[in-house]
Amino acid sequence: MTGQSVSGIKTPVVAVDGVVLCRNDADPGRSHWKVLLVRRANPPFQGDWAFPGGFVDVGEGLAAAVGREVEEEDVEVPPEDVTE
Repeated sequence: MTGQSVSGIKTPVVAVDGVVLCRNDADPGRSHWKVLLVRRANPPFQGDWAFPGGFVDVGEGLAAAVGREVEEEDVEVPPEDVTE
């Protein structure tokens, strides 16, 4: 993929994926972990399962970008739980 031009300077295109884990302790003595996956709406790999993710906007930090991408899937993750 070609880079984007910012003030005439070509920059790389950066993408992020969010790995969201949820622990369910409903069964005493056992831990059950779930992971959030989404079906890709667009090529490449349209229709396949993937972690929620996408491109970082110009001027956006990595943690903000991954938080935004996860929220776009209607999942609420507290900002203090997002790590880079």
